[in-house]
Order: sequence, then C-alpha cells, then structure tokens
Amino acid sequence: MVAAVAVGVATAATAGGASAGCVFCERSQEPDALLEGEHVHLIPDLFPVVPGHLLLVSRQHLPAYGAAGPEVLDELERLSATAMDFVHREYGVEPLLWENGGAGQTVFHAHVHVMPVALPALEEVIESEHMDEVTGWAAVAERWRNSGPYHYLQFRGHRRVAEGNGEINWEFRRRVAIAAGLRYDGERWVRPTTIDDVTEAVMRWQAFNREREAAPSAPDPAV
Repeated sequence: MVAAVAVGVATAATAGGASAGCVFCERSQEPDALLEGEHVHLIPDLFPVVPGHLLLVSRQHLPAYGAAGPEVLDELERLSATAMDFVHREYGVEPLLWENGGAGQTVFHAHVHVMPVALPALEEVIESEHMDEVTGWAAVAERWRNSGPYHYLQFRGHRRVAEGNGEINWEFRRRVAIAAGLRYDGERWVRPTTIDDVTEAVMRWQAFNREREAAPSAPDPAV
C-alpha cells in the first residue's frame, strides 16, 4: 500500500540507494511530492511539456524501471493508476505514460512521464512495427534483461515497448512536441508552460486528494 500522502514534504532518498549528484536522489531540486510510496513517489514535472505533466520517480537509483524488482513494479502500477485518474479528471485529457528506459533520458534515474497530451494518430505509433506489445511491467523487466535500453508507452490499455533510441522514439517525441505546442528557436525546444502550471498542478492535486480521502471506502466483500 502507499505509505503516505505528502504535499510540501521532500524526503531524502533511501539509504544505500542514492547516487551523488543525481537530482532525483538528492531531491532538493525536485518539486515537493504529491504522493509518497515506499519505492516510488509522484511529483509534478518542474519543466512540464503540458499542464498536468507528472513524473513517477523511483526512490532507489535505478537506470530504468526495467531494472526494478517486483515490489517496486507493483507499487509503480498502483501509483500510475492514481496519477492517471487525477490527470484525466482534472485536465480532461486521457493521459499516456512514457518511459525512456535507459535511453534518451535527461536524468538517468528511473522515472515515468504521465502526460495529458492528445497526440494525433497515436494509434499509428501504438501499432507500429517498431513497437512490441507487453502485458505489464514484469514483461518490461524481462525485455530490459534480454535487450537493454527501451522506450515504454501505455495508453488506453495498450502497453508497448520499443528499442532504445530507435526510429519510433524520435517520431513519438516529434508528435508530442507538435501536440504540446513546443517551439524550436534554432537551438532548443521552448515550452509554452511556466512555473505557474506546476503550482496549479499541486493545487489541483490537493483538491483531488481531499475528495479522494473523503470518499467512502468500498465495503469488504468478505463481510
């Protein structure tokens, strides 16, 4: 189960699992956590591609979630469901999950992007010959062990993995940039979002979480 819900509290990385100089290990440069689990925590992306862009970050310094153990992947699955529910309800767009698994990352520490981006013709990416269907994170871990770096996409029940830094990765990024309204200034991609979008995500999460905590629990079917 998720250990606690925390807004405004940035805790240290777990002992023995941190890497010096890693922003996701030291966490002093991260936004405060929205949701804290034993192995995974949820934060707003400090530089969001679109409003509502969140990250699911591993506590342990791992190169990718494919390198994680079953307990980490089980918790990732649970927190992903909560994060997607929040984004869908608060931003009105069914989110997608994307992980650069040991390839194409800015920070080489396992993290999954949760993005409310309405991508044009996303089905073409999902059904691409460069994307392989997987049943869940255990299959992603097996892919990591056998083939190394990968990219992971999850959307509307579809789960796919692709070769690290392959053709489909760059096509996916191009479509995200277009859909999110990014602008290339000749040197870099410029996001239309600001720090206000990060603050707004936190405020929306607080309201969402109050409602979630106030909702009556489902009765125990065994009673």
